[in-house]
Amino acid sequence: MKPYILRIANGERSPFLSGSVHPISEFNVSSGTSDGEPKLIPSVQDEVDHRMLLHSLVMAVMNQ
Repeated sequence: MKPYILRIANGERSPFLSGSVHPISEFNVSSGTSDGEPKLIPSVQDEVDHRMLLHSLVMAVMNQ
């Protein structure tokens, strides 16, 4: 699986891992490591949008 993820992270399109309905829009890097390497975590745009909304709501509450 790792070679496919690396290919997509390098810009290649893949119908296997990033279909037309929910293509991978970004990769996050894990804070921990396994075998000494951080992991790439794929995200789709809907998840990115939800994360940004949650962050803006949390910041609004914290700034009160």
